Amino acid sequence: RYVSYGFLPPSYNASALEVRSTNISRTLDTVTGVLTGLYPDAEDPIMIETCDDRREWLYPNHRNCKRLSQLMAQKRVTLEESRMAGSHAALEEKLKTALEVPASERHIRFVEAYDVCKTVLFHSARHHMKMDDGLLRELELVATKQMKAFVAPEDNAEMLSLSIGKVLQDLLQGMERAASGEAESAKTKMKLFSGHDTTLMPLLVALGHELRDWPPFMSNLIFELYWSERDGKHYVKIDYNKEVLRVEGCDRDGYLELGQLNDRLRPFMLQDYSSQCSAVEAATKEHH
Repeated sequence: RYVSYGFLPPSYNASALEVRSTNISRTLDTVTGVLTGLYPDAEDPIMIETCDDRREWLYPNHRNCKRLSQLMAQKRVTLEESRMAGSHAALEEKLKTALEVPASERHIRFVEAYDVCKTVLFHSARHHMKMDDGLLRELELVATKQMKAFVAPEDNAEMLSLSIGKVLQDLLQGMERAASGEAESAKTKMKLFSGHDTTLMPLLVALGHELRDWPPFMSNLIFELYWSERDGKHYVKIDYNKEVLRVEGCDRDGYLELGQLNDRLRPFMLQDYSSQCSAVEAATKEHH
């Protein structure tokens, strides 16, 4: 619709469309499919920006952020203590039976189990082994809660900012530049990102969404920037999987003033990603 409505040019223009993806085959395949839909007759290559894993920030990257790695390790201890207390013992036993887990395997990793079972169902339209809809749903709720604790915790602003702060910063700065009317920014009509469920999860939490369900395959968030002639202000409308995502303060149609969105997300944006990721060394020294 962005091409047919005239928002994007009828043929591919590199200055109008910026594309960024993680350097992983499935995200590159996804964004290639989207680009083919936008410009099926494009003859020139469409540029997709990527970077290596050591510098990636489109998902919570504990490999290049020592402080995030430390915080995740602390969460892992908390989850292990919860498991030892038997918080999900009944689910674990049901899964062992349904998935025919050998007796030698002491524990079920809920996130990994959900990933396997959901993938099998998506690709074959059949449940994995003796899994059923009810048990898969029970597993999904626990797996989502556990993954959320690692990448999108509502109770830890520092961890959330290290997980998704640079993405938020890029999004907001792009919209602010477009709203300001800067000549170069005016040329860019769309920024397209291809990431992961662990990209969407912290984004949704930062926006105030109650995250109970794992983002389905092919999930997407769309941020649209509008100008109101009536009051001379810019507004943002956010869709999550084709439904309006209602952010606190938005009107009945889902429009939120750009400045209000900025105020809401500012606590999670990073001023200096490298310095904040290196803060683990100071924290360690203080501990000792």
